[in-house]
Amino acid sequence: MNIDRSSRLERDSESNGSSVGPFAARAMGLSQRYRNKDVLSGINLDVPRGCVLGLLGLNGAGKTTLLRHFLGLQLPASGRIEVLGGDPSRDRERVMQAVGYMSEEDSLPKWMRVRDVIRFCSRVYKTWEEAESLQRASAYGLDLDQPLSKLSKGQRARVALLAAIGHRPELLILDEPGSGLDPIARDDILEAIVRSSGEEGRTVILSSHQLEDVNRAADRIAILADQRIAMDLAVNEIPERFSQCLLAGPEQMEPKPEWFVDSVIDCRKRGPEWSVLIEHRSGRSDPPTTGVPDGWHLVDSQAASLKRVFEAFAATKKETADSKGEAT
Repeated sequence: MNIDRSSRLERDSESNGSSVGPFAARAMGLSQRYRNKDVLSGINLDVPRGCVLGLLGLNGAGKTTLLRHFLGLQLPASGRIEVLGGDPSRDRERVMQAVGYMSEEDSLPKWMRVRDVIRFCSRVYKTWEEAESLQRASAYGLDLDQPLSKLSKGQRARVALLAAIGHRPELLILDEPGSGLDPIARDDILEAIVRSSGEEGRTVILSSHQLEDVNRAADRIAILADQRIAMDLAVNEIPERFSQCLLAGPEQMEPKPEWFVDSVIDCRKRGPEWSVLIEHRSGRSDPPTTGVPDGWHLVDSQAASLKRVFEAFAATKKETADSKGEAT
């Protein structure tokens, strides 16, 4: 599956003259607490219209809680949520008619047939495209008369995706849509997500722990850590903004930030070597190191991967401290 991010973003920027402005969803100073514990704290996140945003974070980082606020299922303890120009909790009917949602939970009633799901959705959504949904069901290899209880988990996931996009939503919210699926089913769903955004200009928020899926589908990533947005940037900015250096040196010594031309974001021991994530101030530096003492040498320097950036920004402060000096 090939994704032309540059042409899609260029087209989307031309179509941003919508009455709801350039953002499909916004969190502004959003905070939430459960049992006197901060879950989200001062979240500021803008989701541009027409983009695929990959929402990343470790388990328990608050991804699902943030999505529930975008769906109007929870009220902020403080701050504000805006979806398609409205408040999803107060203007719920209008906003939800334009939002599609698919979660990792296999929650569709299993006594229903595929045909029943389509008919039910056609009565819920004013803009439901029944003919198009029937075509999609055929393309997904779904038997309309099969009850969901007789389908595989991957087939039920395809039905859930069909139910999420059949009304042509402006915003599609996906919470771990590929969780527990085999690689073929995951690829089918990922391809449908990308086609949905690419051909129809739909905004997608994709929360997933599958970094490979996010890297293939997303235009932007937002990383949640320590109840905040730790990083928010375009995927195609990563190779220019970050690089990874591998250094080898004395066993008991750690590389020093002053040895590098640009800012050190993260430093981790990997076997006999150190992996150092560098953030560049104004373009990549060559060489990336300066003043490295005797006994040390640069093994390799290359553009950082999404995985390495996620590894650095997703860890909480405590986890970062606990993992220092350990192989990961």
